[in-house]
Amino acid sequence: MCPGNLARSWVQLLIVFLSGPVRAAAPAFDYVPLDSTYVAYERDVGDLDGDGRNDLVAVQEGDTTLEMFRAPKWIRSTLVRFAGPHRFPRADELKVADIDGDGDLDVITRLGDGPSDDGAGIAVWCENLGRGSGFAQHLIGKSLEYVKDIVVADFDRDHRLDVAMRMNQSTQLWLQEPGRRWTEVLLSHPPHEGLEVGDLDHDGDPDLVMNGFWFATPDTSAAARRPEHYRRHDIDARWYRQTGDWTANSCKVVIGDFDSDGTNDVAFSQSERPGYPITWYGTSHPRGDGTWRKHEVGEVDYCHTLLAADFDLDGDIDLIAGGMTQSRQRGLRQFINEGKGKRWRVVVIQHDGSYSTELGDIDNDGDPDLTGIRNWDAAPSWIYRNTARGQRSDR
Repeated sequence: MCPGNLARSWVQLLIVFLSGPVRAAAPAFDYVPLDSTYVAYERDVGDLDGDGRNDLVAVQEGDTTLEMFRAPKWIRSTLVRFAGPHRFPRADELKVADIDGDGDLDVITRLGDGPSDDGAGIAVWCENLGRGSGFAQHLIGKSLEYVKDIVVADFDRDHRLDVAMRMNQSTQLWLQEPGRRWTEVLLSHPPHEGLEVGDLDHDGDPDLVMNGFWFATPDTSAAARRPEHYRRHDIDARWYRQTGDWTANSCKVVIGDFDSDGTNDVAFSQSERPGYPITWYGTSHPRGDGTWRKHEVGEVDYCHTLLAADFDLDGDIDLIAGGMTQSRQRGLRQFINEGKGKRWRVVVIQHDGSYSTELGDIDNDGDPDLTGIRNWDAAPSWIYRNTARGQRSDR
């Protein structure tokens, strides 16, 4: 072979090596078991007891309690025991946040009147009375039906945290007023599920992003209290015009700057059906319908986990996707961003199954960890501790 052909062959091999979608690598996550029998159906991470270490708050479907796995030994104990006609947590999410601004973390959830009830209930927040030793339940308002997604943010820029609870074809946005009062703003929209919060139009306030569309938050506090001021903008109707049974329009939604251009992008997955690729969208004109550019990342069937963060600490936003137990890509996969959202390296974390895995810095080392369950009705409950911080410090 002549030198020129030899050089070209090496270049071709290098191109194939660099552009391949999957490259062998050890996942940068260590498995930490929490409980072999308890199914932590809803989860969130935060320092509830004020000891400087993040804990895990969880609900098992059918129970009437909030449980806490306390760091660092992860011993489970009851945090809140609900009573009264509405005493069953009936939502797909719960959140921890400092609702009253007193410096400790409270818990936001939604309650119904039976372990399988999908009808009307109540939205509540549980006030942390100090170091997680006691909680007082406070009413936010009447909840119309089963809640799929919950987000917490200051939507009206009054320095008080607000709560949005997504149902099937409507979302209750609860704006916090002085004196622990709440104003309801009811938004109507296409079905079925998926909600995240982030500033898409770069105006300094958080917007509501759902399955294929988003609502821009009004610019003034007064306008934020009127539903007609929330204009819906389309990203891609593919995610809300699916037909068939209840699995149609089931979606996971995340926000991140995948192409590193300084603006937020969005990504979607189909959480209850096969054959839909994880897809992210970017635009320079977010308020213009149909202006979003589509980029496919990879296919994960029944992708009931989708997370966006800089998992490998290299300065760009990666994805973690999880297929449920019936998925061909069952378990957790890390999609490492290696080309401004155009090239992704896939690393398999586990093959067991994943249902609605959540993010949180469990070990307080500055990198995002994972907490989840094998399936919606199946233990174990676990943590996957991200070791990226330690790996980078050793380089």
